[in-house]
Amino acid sequence: MRADALHRRTAIIAAACQLFRTHGDDVALEKVATQAGVSVATVYRNFPNRASLIRACAEYMGDAFAKFQQRLIADFENSTHSGEDYVRTYATHILTMGLDTLIPAFVPQDLDSLSPELTAQRDLLERNGRRFIELGQEQVSIWGSWYRESA
Repeated sequence: MRADALHRRTAIIAAACQLFRTHGDDVALEKVATQAGVSVATVYRNFPNRASLIRACAEYMGDAFAKFQQRLIADFENSTHSGEDYVRTYATHILTMGLDTLIPAFVPQDLDSLSPELTAQRDLLERNGRRFIELGQEQVSIWGSWYRESA
């Protein structure tokens, strides 16, 4: 894909994610086009239907959140800072990204109907989430031991 076409496609996805986050996933595609600075024909050239745009948004948001998780986990694994700071950062990021409102729009009723790409992405996000929880549990265990020894 040419750089300018990729830029337009990404702008459409980012605009759709923003609009879906604030207005739900039934926003008119004309509004998505306006927000992205492209024509509605360009939206349809990239996404033949609403479902394909929603799927692209889910992939885009999933990729962004997975990258965030991986950066936070790497930092958490190599840090002596309080786990509370990491939990707060994790929760704040979920809210800031709008995942709390976007997930219901992007996830089908039947998870078995997810595309293989989204299934793989969901599995990655789940593994990252489990690792984050493990790190928090390890820290609670360490600090709990320290507290008992110093008391």
